[in-house]
Parts: sequence; structure tokens; C-alpha cells
Amino acid sequence: MVYAVGEDAPKAFRPKDGTVLGTAGGEAVQGAGDGTNSGCGSLRVRGPFAFCTTYVANDDPSGFGDDMVVLRFAAGTLRTQGRMPVDSSLVAGATLTALDDRVITIRRGDEYVESVPDEVVVVGRDSGRPLGRFPLGGKVAQGMSNPVSNPMIDADTVVWADSTTLYTVPIRPDGSLGSLARTRIPGAPGRARTPTYDSATNGIDLEQELLDPQVLPVGGVVHIVYDDGTTVSVPLPG
Repeated sequence: MVYAVGEDAPKAFRPKDGTVLGTAGGEAVQGAGDGTNSGCGSLRVRGPFAFCTTYVANDDPSGFGDDMVVLRFAAGTLRTQGRMPVDSSLVAGATLTALDDRVITIRRGDEYVESVPDEVVVVGRDSGRPLGRFPLGGKVAQGMSNPVSNPMIDADTVVWADSTTLYTVPIRPDGSLGSLARTRIPGAPGRARTPTYDSATNGIDLEQELLDPQVLPVGGVVHIVYDDGTTVSVPLPG
């Protein structure tokens, strides 16, 4: 099965001859039912289901707020299976970063909306309730930044990293979480000075932005790629 996301909605194709086997509908279509609905920008397939996230503007007075909605489809046909439950208190400024059969991981944060904390939230896939909430970034000196990666799931472990530390949270067989562990990353670049430039005049200059590290967990080893090109590999604790 081959999946592709276009301007209208995700589609499923038969690789042999390119036949369209299914097209996602409902909220997966941009603007469907609500002019502010973003439609599906990506698709994740896990077992018999496919998942995508769409975003709908909320009523935050800043005007920048949006709420995440997780849509579920039948894999292959992309027939609508409804929304995946997520606690309504967690959907503002949220991004789904990973999922397995028991949990999903969400990253939250919005520089324009003070009420949305910078945090990783692990949510039960069936209940939509938070199993654990973990603040990101920690305290940093004025003018400094501590970029944080998106959380991933590997070997029954939720894992993410910042400029100095690897964070791991085990997922127990019953779907509950173990304790957060912190592991110092040898060779990590450490906290960096926050870039300053006139973004109001020139817009966002990606060359000057400080990008979040990328975490690539493979076979019990976590590879972390930092903004300055530093790449570090460390064993997954446990």
C-alpha cells in the first residue's frame, strides 16, 4: 500500500498499477465543515488504522490559538473511523509526534499563547487521558536557549533530548509509565545563545534560527543531530 497526502486529502494507492483504493474524507479535507480547518498535512499508519492530525482555530484572545484533532481511518481504504479521543485540556498548541498500540506522544507549546506550556505529554491511546506530563527546556540564563527535540517511541520507551541531556520514560506492558530518567549526553554542544535579528522586517531567516535537535532511535541506540552539525550516539538506557 502506498499513501500520499495532496491538497485535497490523503489517498491510498495499489503499488502495482497506481489504482486509488481509498480517499480520506470528513475533517481530513481542508476547510471541511469549518473554514479554519487545516485538513491533513501528514499520515501515520499503525496496524489496522491510519491517523492524521488536523487543526482548528480556537477562541484564544491572542488570535493565534489552535486545537489539535486526531482523526482515525481504516488502513488501506481510508474509511473514516472517527476522532481519536484526546483530553480537551491538551489539544491547544499541540502536535502529535509518535504513537504505538498503547500511547501517543504530544508536544505542546505556543510562543504567542502564554497559557500553553512547553511540555511533552504522553496520552493513553484508548482513553485520551494524560499518563505523564514533562516540562521542556528548564531554566536558562537570559539570552540563552535550550532547544528540545520532539519525543519519539523506541523499544517501549519514550525518548527525547535537549542540548545536554537525554530523557527516557519506559512504557510498561499495561500502558502505564515508569519514572523519567535523565542521561547526560557526552559531546552534546550545550545551551546556545539565542539568535537575534530583525524578523519583523525580514521575516524568519532559517539560516539564523536555532533549530531543535533531531532524535533518531534505532535498535537500542539513540542518534542525536544538533543544529551546529554535531551528531552524538548514545545507548538507550535500561
